[in-house]
Amino acid sequence: MKPNIFVERLKEYPLSSHKAWEIKNKKDVLKLDWNESNLLLPEKVKKKLIEFIKKGPTFWYPDVYNRTLIKEIAKYLKISPSCIQYFEGSDSALDYVVRTFLKQKDGVAILSPTYDNFRVYVEAIGAKINYIFGKDIFSADIKNLLKNLSHKTKLLYLCNPNNPTGAFYSKEEIEKILKSFPKTILLVDEAYAEFTQKTVVSLVKKYDNLIVSRSFSKAFGLASFRFGYLVSAPENISYINKIRNGKNISAIAQIAALHILRNKKYMEKYVEEIKRAKAMTVKNLREMGFSVIETPANFILIKTNNPSDFCKKLEKQKIFVRNLSHLPFLKNYIRITIWSSDSMKRFIQKLKKINERKNCTL
Repeated sequence: MKPNIFVERLKEYPLSSHKAWEIKNKKDVLKLDWNESNLLLPEKVKKKLIEFIKKGPTFWYPDVYNRTLIKEIAKYLKISPSCIQYFEGSDSALDYVVRTFLKQKDGVAILSPTYDNFRVYVEAIGAKINYIFGKDIFSADIKNLLKNLSHKTKLLYLCNPNNPTGAFYSKEEIEKILKSFPKTILLVDEAYAEFTQKTVVSLVKKYDNLIVSRSFSKAFGLASFRFGYLVSAPENISYINKIRNGKNISAIAQIAALHILRNKKYMEKYVEEIKRAKAMTVKNLREMGFSVIETPANFILIKTNNPSDFCKKLEKQKIFVRNLSHLPFLKNYIRITIWSSDSMKRFIQKLKKINERKNCTL
């Protein structure tokens, strides 16, 4: 049997190494390859999860429209609950947007290089992609972006701040895009918004062509629970709800998301810790001779002559980072997730030992 022709031709999204999962003692692992947090769950959240597992009802399907949770997200964002819907991770949310609003041959613009998984959803339905590259991929370039957009473009995908380059567009620049192209859906991926403490969600009140995706996998530390959500005009949410399967968002994920929001100061302290750890890490790497790209999010980039060899040497030390050489204009670049200061000190110490043995090529 054969899949549809678009899936048959599809280039897979390249996953990071699975080797970290094969190591028995996970405490020894520095998993700095997928921008996950190393934030442990607050005790209050753990208690709520244990309480549910003990008392249930674990034999029911999950709440397909958890109004309490949506109201908590709305309170967090200061926006109407009618503008919000949650999904099994923001990846799933992005896929739902594609399947709801796009069809074969529709024009899609992607500000690149960026999170490559979105490209998979678009190509799988046969839509046509126009990749937009700035003159400097590490900085926002609104003039170049507007110049390369067309009024025939059905959707523009913009990760903000961008993963992996860190380029960040201001609220004013986002609004300029919305005004200039009112018939183009602007999908802003704010997976890292908690680190910038800046968002454009309030603009959904003014522009019905804006959709914002958010994640609990980064600053909130719930990557293994899979929970994300969309913010948009109520009518857009109602369209997406037609194909959304609410049973896919587990009760466990909903409980974790609800109670982590009710303990959001825990997350906010972690964000501040990441800022300190990032500054310390960047300083040490530059002193070691590395060229470093610092981003507003929980990751940085460094450049090496042999990224594959570099990653292999780190893996032997149970350190996992992300080789970005498969992306345009990012040959020889490596992305490193920032964890708390203690973890990053371990990373620096091990990297220095590798350098002392002259095994690490800058």
